[in-house]
Amino acid sequence: MGGNTFKILDDILSTGTGYVVCNVETNQQGFVDRLCETHPHVNVRINMDPGIVACHDPATIYREVDRIVAIAAGRKNCLMGTGCLPLETPPGNVKLIRNYLA
Repeated sequence: MGGNTFKILDDILSTGTGYVVCNVETNQQGFVDRLCETHPHVNVRINMDPGIVACHDPATIYREVDRIVAIAAGRKNCLMGTGCLPLETPPGNVKLIRNYLA
């Protein structure tokens, strides 16, 4: 997992998977658009940039959350994630994100 998987998305979908991950390094909007067009039933996790999740600036974190929400807008079966949290991520940042989304 990781990297620009948009280029191989059709191959991944041809396996019959019901769940894919949209990595931060890929064309995330294009990735989700392709799923909407061809495989609307497939679940997708859209990853946030883990470096932003670990930063100390709430406004930067909010912008990243808004970016992911905009990509997922109107699509069912979406989950926001990070893939991993850097060790230096302040635990309060996870709560910050959760509270912002609530």
